[in-house]
Amino acid sequence: MRQNRGWRHSDKAAERKQPVCEGRPLPDIAPYDLTVHGVAKPGATIRLSPVFETRGQCDTGFFSIRMEVYVQIPDENFYEVIEIGEKLVGSLKPCREKSCNGSRHMTTFEYKLLNKDYVYYEFSAFGDSTWDVEEFNEKNNVWKRKTALTVRRQ
Repeated sequence: MRQNRGWRHSDKAAERKQPVCEGRPLPDIAPYDLTVHGVAKPGATIRLSPVFETRGQCDTGFFSIRMEVYVQIPDENFYEVIEIGEKLVGSLKPCREKSCNGSRHMTTFEYKLLNKDYVYYEFSAFGDSTWDVEEFNEKNNVWKRKTALTVRRQ
């Protein structure tokens, strides 16, 4: 059963029209890449650039991308998952060529690292994080903790 957590970007979610897909399979929003830009030093601001692509026979319609970070400070026995942000993405066209270049979307989030001596970060990107797009594979929307960063004072 699909879970629908609602649309956080607008109270007018019901007004957003999702495309009707005549062909099969339905769209499939999946992670393609996640890059971290910046210097890994305490207190620095870094940029996170997740890229999602779609596969299938149909445009995706509007969907959201959410970034989270798992933060661990071993010296303080502290760990927590923090939401960095969520952004709305317009429709992605279906992948109709081998490279799927026209079916990808990159967005950027900023995150300020803690001003601590030793911290471990794991970043996660979620495509269709509000479950608004009917997909043929709902289980591959997450780039889960694939990019880790350890910050130490020099």
